[in-house]
Amino acid sequence: MRQVYALLGLVKSGGDSRVEAGCASALDHEVVNVGLIGRMLERGTEATIVQPTLPGTVISGRFARDAEHFAVNHRRTGTEVREALVADATPSSLPADVDTEAVSQ
Repeated sequence: MRQVYALLGLVKSGGDSRVEAGCASALDHEVVNVGLIGRMLERGTEATIVQPTLPGTVISGRFARDAEHFAVNHRRTGTEVREALVADATPSSLPADVDTEAVSQ
Protein backbone atom coordinates (compact mmCIF):
# COMPACT_ATOMS: atom_id res chain seq x y z
CA MET A 1 0.00 0.00 0.00
CA ARG A 2 2.89 2.36 0.67
CA GLN A 3 3.97 2.01 -2.95
CA VAL A 4 0.46 2.93 -4.12
CA TYR A 5 0.29 5.99 -1.87
CA ALA A 6 3.79 7.04 -2.99
CA LEU A 7 2.71 6.73 -6.63
CA LEU A 8 -0.43 8.77 -5.97
CA GLY A 9 1.76 11.41 -4.30
CA LEU A 10 3.91 11.55 -7.42
CA VAL A 11 0.79 12.07 -9.53
CA LYS A 12 -0.27 14.99 -7.32
CA SER A 13 3.14 16.67 -7.39
CA GLY A 14 4.41 15.77 -10.87
CA GLY A 15 1.29 15.54 -12.97
CA ASP A 16 -0.55 12.66 -14.52
CA SER A 17 1.18 12.65 -17.92
CA ARG A 18 4.72 12.80 -16.50
CA VAL A 19 4.09 9.93 -14.07
CA GLU A 20 2.47 7.93 -16.86
CA ALA A 21 5.54 8.44 -19.05
CA GLY A 22 7.83 7.48 -16.16
CA CYS A 23 5.81 4.33 -15.45
CA ALA A 24 5.85 3.36 -19.12
CA SER A 25 9.62 3.81 -19.28
CA ALA A 26 10.10 1.80 -16.08
CA LEU A 27 7.93 -1.02 -17.40
CA ASP A 28 9.83 -1.04 -20.70
CA HIS A 29 12.99 -1.70 -18.70
CA GLU A 30 11.23 -4.21 -16.44
CA VAL A 31 11.88 -2.10 -13.34
CA VAL A 32 8.92 -1.73 -11.01
CA ASN A 33 10.13 0.71 -8.37
CA VAL A 34 8.26 3.84 -7.29
CA GLY A 35 11.48 5.38 -5.94
CA LEU A 36 13.06 5.08 -9.37
CA ILE A 37 10.04 6.70 -11.01
CA GLY A 38 10.28 9.54 -8.48
CA ARG A 39 13.96 10.06 -9.32
CA MET A 40 13.11 10.05 -13.01
CA LEU A 41 10.58 12.83 -12.40
CA GLU A 42 13.08 14.85 -10.32
CA ARG A 43 15.74 14.62 -13.03
CA GLY A 44 13.32 15.09 -15.91
CA THR A 45 14.30 11.84 -17.61
CA GLU A 46 10.88 10.20 -17.73
CA ALA A 47 10.43 10.93 -21.45
CA THR A 48 13.98 10.01 -22.47
CA ILE A 49 14.02 7.48 -25.27
CA VAL A 50 16.66 4.82 -24.83
CA GLN A 51 18.23 3.32 -27.94
CA PRO A 52 17.00 -0.23 -28.41
CA THR A 53 19.54 -3.00 -28.18
CA LEU A 54 21.27 -3.74 -31.43
CA PRO A 55 21.03 -7.18 -32.98
CA GLY A 56 23.86 -9.45 -31.95
CA THR A 57 26.56 -9.23 -34.57
CA VAL A 58 30.03 -10.63 -34.22
CA ILE A 59 32.80 -8.24 -35.11
CA SER A 60 36.08 -9.84 -35.99
CA GLY A 61 38.56 -9.02 -33.28
CA ARG A 62 41.75 -7.13 -33.80
CA PHE A 63 43.78 -9.97 -32.33
CA ALA A 64 41.74 -12.83 -33.76
CA ARG A 65 43.73 -15.77 -35.08
CA ASP A 66 43.11 -17.76 -38.21
CA ALA A 67 41.59 -21.21 -37.92
CA GLU A 68 44.92 -22.67 -39.11
CA HIS A 69 46.51 -21.49 -35.88
CA PHE A 70 44.30 -23.87 -33.89
CA ALA A 71 44.75 -26.84 -36.24
CA VAL A 72 45.76 -30.05 -34.50
CA ASN A 73 48.29 -31.07 -37.15
CA HIS A 74 50.18 -27.76 -36.93
CA ARG A 75 53.69 -28.78 -35.87
CA ARG A 76 57.08 -27.26 -36.39
CA THR A 77 60.39 -28.97 -36.41
CA GLY A 78 63.04 -27.98 -33.91
CA THR A 79 65.01 -26.02 -36.49
CA GLU A 80 61.93 -24.04 -37.55
CA VAL A 81 61.23 -23.12 -33.94
CA ARG A 82 64.82 -22.03 -33.37
CA GLU A 83 64.81 -19.95 -36.57
CA ALA A 84 61.56 -18.26 -35.58
CA LEU A 85 62.84 -17.49 -32.09
CA VAL A 86 66.08 -16.02 -33.37
CA ALA A 87 64.29 -13.99 -36.06
CA ASP A 88 61.85 -12.51 -33.51
CA ALA A 89 64.34 -12.08 -30.68
CA THR A 90 66.55 -9.12 -30.20
CA PRO A 91 69.72 -9.44 -28.10
CA SER A 92 68.08 -7.49 -25.26
CA SER A 93 65.05 -9.82 -25.13
CA LEU A 94 67.09 -13.02 -24.85
CA PRO A 95 68.29 -14.27 -21.48
CA ALA A 96 71.89 -13.44 -20.64
CA ASP A 97 73.10 -17.05 -20.89
CA VAL A 98 71.85 -17.57 -24.49
CA ASP A 99 74.42 -17.20 -27.25
CA THR A 100 72.58 -15.95 -30.36
CA GLU A 101 75.25 -17.18 -32.74
CA ALA A 102 75.10 -20.71 -31.31
CA VAL A 103 71.30 -20.77 -31.52
CA SER A 104 71.23 -19.65 -35.15
CA GLN A 105 73.59 -22.42 -36.33
